[in-house]
Amino acid sequence: MIAARWIFRLSFRQLVQRKRAIGLVLFTALPGIVLAIASASVDEDELIGLFHDLNVGLYLMVGLAVAALLNASSAFGEELRASTLSYIVVKPVPRWIIAAAVTTAATAATLLLAGIGLAVTWLVAIITIGDAGLGLAPLTALVIEALGYSAVFVPLGLLFSRATLAGLAYIFVWEGILGRALSALAPSSVWITAFSGYADIGEGIPDETLGMLGNLVPGAGGALAKVLVAFVVSIGLTTLLLRKRDLA
Repeated sequence: MIAARWIFRLSFRQLVQRKRAIGLVLFTALPGIVLAIASASVDEDELIGLFHDLNVGLYLMVGLAVAALLNASSAFGEELRASTLSYIVVKPVPRWIIAAAVTTAATAATLLLAGIGLAVTWLVAIITIGDAGLGLAPLTALVIEALGYSAVFVPLGLLFSRATLAGLAYIFVWEGILGRALSALAPSSVWITAFSGYADIGEGIPDETLGMLGNLVPGAGGALAKVLVAFVVSIGLTTLLLRKRDLA
């Protein structure tokens, strides 16, 4: 367990470097900034709908997704590009421990940075709307989405040298266009899965926004169970990649 903690700390520190951290926090705080500006000209009932629209359309679909992609695809990717992964993949440490520690570090980095961004929006909602409970739905979605995207993008960073571009294609083409246009593909979308957990808890979500769920039924428990299974499978896949690839 000492090796796992050391690898986790090393990976986590690399992912929360100051410039990266500031950029991702500001990016994921955009819904709060927009909400604060809009509060001057929108009444409270409309603000609640706007809060949900911003969190779904700007936070879950874009800000949180991109933050998770950058963290997860870089978890091993930076080490590969710098040719330093061979120093981490030491023989006495089982590959599955390395895979689990790095994947968990990527998830933790996303939870921290995107969580701070969410806290900004949550605080603005408390000030402008006066309902602290509004933040529980996006907080649930944050946990689900961070786990889900880490499961997808950590092994992607080992498979492709341009993992970020491949990840952006998945987010904006597969999830953003195909996943919304074809309801049968909705279950394959991480952010829509996270939104199903959001919709289970959130109140006052506009009907048009709820339509983004496609054929998914709101359910926080089911969404969390789904991404946890994917997380475990991802660790197994990453373990195999660490065993098979030439990492020197």
